[in-house]
Amino acid sequence: MKKKNLPILALSVFLITAAFYTISALAATPVLNKSSVNLHIEQGYKLKIRGIDKKLTIKWSAGNKNIASVSDKGSVKGLAKGKTVVYAKIYNKNKLKYTLKAKITVDSTGYATNQASLTSLLKNTKVNDIIVNGKTDFTIPKGNFGKNLESNTKNLSLKIEAGSSLNSVKLISTENAKIEVLGQLSYLYSQKDNTKINLKSSGKNAVVNAIHLEKPSSLDFVSDRNKALCNIFVLAKSDIKISGKNKKKDVIAIKESAEETGVTASKNIDLYTDARTTLVVNGGAKDSKITTLNYKTPITVTNNTDSALTVTTPSVEKKVEAGETHTVTGKN
Repeated sequence: MKKKNLPILALSVFLITAAFYTISALAATPVLNKSSVNLHIEQGYKLKIRGIDKKLTIKWSAGNKNIASVSDKGSVKGLAKGKTVVYAKIYNKNKLKYTLKAKITVDSTGYATNQASLTSLLKNTKVNDIIVNGKTDFTIPKGNFGKNLESNTKNLSLKIEAGSSLNSVKLISTENAKIEVLGQLSYLYSQKDNTKINLKSSGKNAVVNAIHLEKPSSLDFVSDRNKALCNIFVLAKSDIKISGKNKKKDVIAIKESAEETGVTASKNIDLYTDARTTLVVNGGAKDSKITTLNYKTPITVTNNTDSALTVTTPSVEKKVEAGETHTVTGKN
């Protein structure tokens, strides 16, 4: 009985040993952590090789060096829109053992994590859209750039210098934004819930054309510029404070979806609302124009000026006397 079991035992030992060496061989085969990488222009990614013997030598290279670069450590950087391949050639004593490949796709969007990369992208005529993501205080230097900036950083600090221009700034993942405009900003979009925005526009040529509060936001806007008024479109419940030396009436348009928005005005404004609104009018804003667009829409006005305010509804005009608080609808 024991003799009959010997061949079975020997076969089992052989199979186990073969399996062990097979697994060991597979484990020793080096592989890249990613076979394909998508990048923006100026964005980086570090490729890593798993299962490599430290005694082996690695040489990195990029197929098209105009599309992407790769360092001696495997750090890939997008340079221009297009596709290429990064190679990791592994040698043992100058003898090629393995060639690993990663497909690299670079889109046309720029990616800035510091001022140097932002400045480079602003000057790149092939880049229109730039993502900023970093703790740097970003500055848009003098120049007619007309680019679109998208902020994915938690806390954004941005200064648009006099003589410079941006088409738009989108606050995508930003919780706190501090923006100073001395040049020109055409559009500012708030697209994350509860973003706090501190915006100042000052200087004789400073312009902020429009602000879109698409998600619940807190906006503190100091409007000191003298060149043009700003249009503020409120699409979600927000808290807005507006002040400054600009004598032009900035326009605030509150959409039906922005119920219970609060506005505190310390400079003259034109306010149009289609939703329940609370308005506090302080000194410096006594010539403000207040209009409700639906006779059912209530607006509660606190008049902290020294003269009466007029609220215009589709059906009636109502006075709110100095020092008083009154809720106005088209019915009263």
